[in-house]
Amino acid sequence: AGDMEIAGVSSDSRAVRPGYAFVCLKGSHTDGESYIAEAILAGASVCVVSRGNKLPENFPRVTVADTRRALAFIWNNYYLSPADKLPVIAVTGTCGKTSVAFMLKHIYSEAGLSAGLMGTVRSMIGDAEIPSDCQSEIYNAPCAMTTPDPKYLYRNLRLMCDAGCDIAVMEASSHALSQHKLDPITPRLAVFTNLSPEHLDYHMNMESYLRAKAKLFSLSPRGVLNGDDPAAERIAAYAPECEMTVVSSCGKGDYRVEDIRLDGMNGVSYTLCSPYGKIKIELPVPGRFSVENSSLAAAAALETGVDPEAVCRALKTMPGIEGRMEKIYSGDFCVIRDFAHTASALESVLKTVRRSTEGRVITVFGCGGDRDKSKRAPMGECATRLSDLTVITSDNSRTENPIDIIEQILRGVHKEKEYTVVPDRREAIEFALGTARAGDTVMLCGKGHENYEIDRRGKHPFDEKEVARAFLKK
Repeated sequence: AGDMEIAGVSSDSRAVRPGYAFVCLKGSHTDGESYIAEAILAGASVCVVSRGNKLPENFPRVTVADTRRALAFIWNNYYLSPADKLPVIAVTGTCGKTSVAFMLKHIYSEAGLSAGLMGTVRSMIGDAEIPSDCQSEIYNAPCAMTTPDPKYLYRNLRLMCDAGCDIAVMEASSHALSQHKLDPITPRLAVFTNLSPEHLDYHMNMESYLRAKAKLFSLSPRGVLNGDDPAAERIAAYAPECEMTVVSSCGKGDYRVEDIRLDGMNGVSYTLCSPYGKIKIELPVPGRFSVENSSLAAAAALETGVDPEAVCRALKTMPGIEGRMEKIYSGDFCVIRDFAHTASALESVLKTVRRSTEGRVITVFGCGGDRDKSKRAPMGECATRLSDLTVITSDNSRTENPIDIIEQILRGVHKEKEYTVVPDRREAIEFALGTARAGDTVMLCGKGHENYEIDRRGKHPFDEKEVARAFLKK
């Protein structure tokens, strides 16, 4: 196989073309080696395998210990090792990855650097968006990925290099880390936001989930940790060779957050005590979680050489992030959409809007199908505890029955609180808006920036912002 000319690479047999290398990945439900015959029929010239039991005798093969790890290096090599030439800042954690990444990109831009971005909402070079193509090597995958599959990850880094970017900021998901997608990269700096139960359908337990997050710091020589999160010490213990910088509001750490002021929906301000002196931070993004996110972004920027004044200017002018505490209507009542899809994230956003809401807090939310079932009841508990009215509905039910998901959410609700079930998400939003009175805040939680809904029939266009505005206009 070493002397063979390769026309392309694929890990999906349906996308194989003549002359391709077919990389056999073992997934949760299927094994790529089961599709070797299909790939050969499509014209594959060589297969990359870990076992190769189903390969015809004498068919060209490359045998490796881990095909997922090999695939990352294959695509990195294909795009000429772009991360070797471009400094990468990688952000991981359960919540806040997108916010920290967007803040960092905005800071670097304010400092005069050309910055690339890869994350849940979009991938960008400067202000231009990189077409996503779903960012997955699975044929027609109906999803947007926090960390793209290697084919797109290393392509995007190469595009950033070719465009002259000075730095790249990316979100690193636990799935991507455990599947070795980032193994060829040595991030200049890794950032940890927080850890709470999520993706336990994949990681099985919190220990495995934490280890996946900690792997990012094993890849990087330097890290910035949220010292207020109990998992920070464990992250540091799993990556002893990574030089850690700690950010905390509890009077400890290399960066200390003091004099926190929460100004309702107008934003936050605080003093960041840093090795570069005391820095006054103002941010037009509400919530206590915004203090954590922005202080991590500020510390990461300062640790990578950005001037403190540029950090202050950037955070003071930070634009809103699509689907992150995004106000989509403001009249007699307010409508906000947010990506909160865990109990901890839901608690943070609902406590934030509670402080600035004169009337009732009305929350619309559901839980994703084919995903971690253990978070459904806790989200029901949290929503009903912190809301005056909770509307429980669907949210990307995928192959599951939406009613089964809702029944699991209902196991956690406070029975004495006011709540209702409206399975159709459009109808649920319209019900909440029709119920709202002057002074209320309607929270649409779980989908955030997503403009689609996934159910048993597939993926369908669905934009909560458009749904809400159309109903309110009518």
